[in-house]
Amino acid sequence: MPTAAAALPIISIAPYLSSTSTDSEREAVSRALHAACRDYGFFYLDISSLVEPSQTHDLLDLARRFFFLPQEQKD
Repeated sequence: MPTAAAALPIISIAPYLSSTSTDSEREAVSRALHAACRDYGFFYLDISSLVEPSQTHDLLDLARRFFFLPQEQKD
């Protein structure tokens, strides 16, 4: 079981969206997603190769603001 200080996995699904990716690359992503869900319950989805850098920054900022809200507001 990961420690509280362990960093969440960062997983890119780019191999699923590329026509040049191999089955083994896609399988590696699937294994990483499964392990992250099983071991952590969460993961960071790396979309940096799919969108403009500003969009990645804006999305991360929005996620941080959401997770720092009081539980009552998130509910």
